[in-house]
Amino acid sequence: MELKSKSEEAFRLIEHVGEGEATAAGERSIRPLVKASVLIGPKGSILSIRITPIALIISEPSGRYALSFDGDPETERLLEGML
Repeated sequence: MELKSKSEEAFRLIEHVGEGEATAAGERSIRPLVKASVLIGPKGSILSIRITPIALIISEPSGRYALSFDGDPETERLLEGML
């Protein structure tokens, strides 16, 4: 996504969703799913970085499931594809 300032120089917003490192809890494995957002200024400088947890992916002997933190339909579709 590109944003324009008053001087018409472009800002870029880059977003990426990824899984974090697993943590073991007995027979369960818990992985955070996070969204990283980076706002890049007109001259290529990083203006802002935000990392937001959006879900937990839980694996156990009986199967995998996810807990969404934001309830966003886009997150729900993403989780369906991962399970």
